[in-house]
Amino acid sequence: MHLEFLDDDRPRPCTVEQTGTAWTVTLAEGEPWTVLSCDDGAVDLLVDGRRGRAWVARRDGERLVFLDGHVHVFRLAGAADDDADEVIVAGGPLVTADMPGKVVKVLVSVGDEVAIGTPLLILEAMKMEAEIPAPLAGRIVAIMVEQGRTVGQGELLLEIEPPAGEPT
Repeated sequence: MHLEFLDDDRPRPCTVEQTGTAWTVTLAEGEPWTVLSCDDGAVDLLVDGRRGRAWVARRDGERLVFLDGHVHVFRLAGAADDDADEVIVAGGPLVTADMPGKVVKVLVSVGDEVAIGTPLLILEAMKMEAEIPAPLAGRIVAIMVEQGRTVGQGELLLEIEPPAGEPT
């Protein structure tokens, strides 16, 4: 998956790919970040040969990564600032709840093929409904929730298997 890394508001290319059980984020001129684990918005990384912990937040179509006192911004390559709310930045194949809430409706089934941004389910929180989009293209391989279930922030909702041979 090709993303842009915003450095002083200048977009720089980066790639995200799965390497074994980990994910690697490679910035254009930098050392790769290896994502070792993700849990409830916290990400354990290996950066420049040392372990670190980052926190990830969503802002429209961007992902903000808080690491070592700095905020790093990622978005899909080629996305303009004025259409940021139309952009879905790729995450991993495990889709989790961004907030606690109730599953109003599951919109996909195991085996369904989805594109980036395809609505997967509807989650209700604080009397507002939020559509959860697919963070990457692929096939639905597992759904861990059903309609009416209450979920906590960071709880696993479903899993998407990316197409064979494609970077995720």
